[in-house]
Amino acid sequence: PPGVGVGTVYLHFKNKSDLLYAVKGDWDDESLRFMAQPEIQAIPHHLRARPFIEAAFALCEQHTDMVQLMGMQPEQIGELYDHDGSRVEQALQVMFEEGIAAGAFRPIDPKAASIIAFGMVNQVLLHCFVAEAGKEKQPHIDALVDAIGRWLLPDDGRQTTDDRR
Repeated sequence: PPGVGVGTVYLHFKNKSDLLYAVKGDWDDESLRFMAQPEIQAIPHHLRARPFIEAAFALCEQHTDMVQLMGMQPEQIGELYDHDGSRVEQALQVMFEEGIAAGAFRPIDPKAASIIAFGMVNQVLLHCFVAEAGKEKQPHIDALVDAIGRWLLPDDGRQTTDDRR
């Protein structure tokens, strides 16, 4: 934050990795709170992609400085996962397991699917908010929803998650 000296920050965090992990933890907490809302849980599995992705974009828009911080070198990103992995990926894995059991998603490896979906959305968010400064969000949202819907749905993939209402 403006007006806070670097030395002050390092009184609370022993290194940059710990600082980034704390920021990522706050981000994860906010994402998990959204995913756990009863109105979100009430949405059929095959229709959750759009609200999840729109919420991620809204979060990035609210915290553009944090997104810029997360737009770091790949070797630094690896340090974030040295702690305990991503709780959001774990929540997505549970959602994929439930969706597969309910027949809403085709049978895929839920752990791999959670890693891929999280990584795909994260990469698009970084591109949109770091490379493009948050401009033209809607085409990115629509493309992600379509890609995830075509990938996960049990039919031949001709319908998007929005078409299945």
